Amino acid sequence: MNLKMYLWVTSICNLSCPLCNQKHALDLHKGYSMDIEELKTFIKSCQDRSIHFRWIELTGGEVTWWSNLEEGIQLLTDSKICDKITLATNGNKPEKIINISSMLDYWVVSKTQATKEQIAEYQPFNHKINYNCSAHKPAPNEPILNVSPADCCCSMDKYGDPYISLLYIKNKVYYCHFTAALSQYVDIVKDGCVCDFTDDFVTKFENKNYDKETCTYCLCNKKVWSKI
Repeated sequence: MNLKMYLWVTSICNLSCPLCNQKHALDLHKGYSMDIEELKTFIKSCQDRSIHFRWIELTGGEVTWWSNLEEGIQLLTDSKICDKITLATNGNKPEKIINISSMLDYWVVSKTQATKEQIAEYQPFNHKINYNCSAHKPAPNEPILNVSPADCCCSMDKYGDPYISLLYIKNKVYYCHFTAALSQYVDIVKDGCVCDFTDDFVTKFENKNYDKETCTYCLCNKKVWSKI
């Protein structure tokens, strides 16, 4: 099975979008920034256990505010633990992304958060950019029934190959990269909910079932997205 790891590198963001779907995770880890030693520990754990990712995508917060951005991407490149390195950005610091563009296979830019002038600076790199034009929507605060298992928009790559989408944040791995973001709406004491999705990363993780109640809250679930 292909693995994609979303690596949470910072909780800092220059924006405060009222409908940010990562707000809960940002609040839980306020002010967090991954240091180089933590990244090296993550890399070594992968190397020691022969864990290889098809993609690693830097996420957060806004990754251009991560103080270790250039050094961190260079470490990931040299580590050979992934085939491709990507990141997602609100587009507000094009100069930061352009400076490291040679180390990125592609990156995602939010057209709804960047200015026209900032988008113009990315034009020479359009062949390496996926533009996200989706408007922000409020995360549902109660389950939308009959939507599990999720028809998840992140479960297939552009070639139609399935993959598991993971999130690493502060030594934890979530088996679905949106579970942390949506967990404020789920009773984590209840059997079959969000608590079944996370483990210590240093423990060899196993595949999880993607039919938990949290999927009925998730904006990544096409069935939920279409009803909001």
